[in-house]
Amino acid sequence: MRIYILLSTMMATIHASQVTFIVDMSNQTVVAGNGNYPAVYISGVNINGPSGLEMNDNGDGTWQLTIDLQPGDYTYKFRNGYYDYWDSPGWENDNSLIEGGCAFGTYFDRQVIVGNNYQTEGPFCFESCNSYCTDEPNIEYNLVWSDEFDNNGAIDNSKWHHQTQLPNGYSWYNNEIQHYTNRLENSYVSNGTLKIVAKRETFTDQGHTKQFTSARLNSKFAFTYGKVEVKAKLPEGVGTWPAIWMLGQNIDEPGAYWQMQGYGNVSWPYCGEIDIMEHWGGNQNYVQSALHTPSSFGGTINHGGQNISNATTGFNVYSLEWSPEKMIFSVNDLEHYTYKS
Repeated sequence: MRIYILLSTMMATIHASQVTFIVDMSNQTVVAGNGNYPAVYISGVNINGPSGLEMNDNGDGTWQLTIDLQPGDYTYKFRNGYYDYWDSPGWENDNSLIEGGCAFGTYFDRQVIVGNNYQTEGPFCFESCNSYCTDEPNIEYNLVWSDEFDNNGAIDNSKWHHQTQLPNGYSWYNNEIQHYTNRLENSYVSNGTLKIVAKRETFTDQGHTKQFTSARLNSKFAFTYGKVEVKAKLPEGVGTWPAIWMLGQNIDEPGAYWQMQGYGNVSWPYCGEIDIMEHWGGNQNYVQSALHTPSSFGGTINHGGQNISNATTGFNVYSLEWSPEKMIFSVNDLEHYTYKS
């Protein structure tokens, strides 16, 4: 795979969004409570009150429910068994969520910030901030490639390629409205960090004039399986769309580094796409990870995210752990999405 760092512009509209909640109950015996049969519920003040909504048993220890929610902040908990009052048994333990760092508000609930896109919350282990309830073996990694951005000025062109060629001859995909350039005004290194700068300016390149510029970088390192960590502070403002993502080395895309090296032989989405981090300026506190495959791409069902309060004001570590069995996405070691092969 190759790593891209992308900054682009997109406008958002407000509408009800589908949100899928997933909870792993494999460490629990699911009970009926005051109901007629064992079941798991999700409940919040604005998610059907104390009665909650019954989730669906996936048959593998996880329970799942997809509902429509208007954009906004919601707090909730999962509950084992049916009850119709707030002080009932069955709720997730407050202290477990507090210790894991995923408790919010007076009642130490989970929190979701719903934006304008389909999103997945979980899987979460019941009474835990972890994705699944089973213990994972410790894996030791050896560093094979990195850039610490120690030298001020231009980026290290032995490690990075500026992708500037308009792939279809006149624009970029996703309705992006900028030119990507290799100028220092749009990407440079200073004080130990890489700066990618989006600018509003009239700029003509390849026979086309656009009103914005930015930078798009391809790594000159490809790999299969391992761990990726990127420490980043994201831009603020409606219209921005920064991303840290990977495409198959075999993508046939004009101007891309690996295509220029002779590897490109398939189009997107057949090359695969792994989005370690995406962030939309219209939803400042939400970051998302996603996968695009031939069976699910564009508005993919394979995604999940989390809310972080300082996405645009501080640095956070965005991570992917990739093995033949699964991919685990996290921010600051707090997992928010797992994809199983």
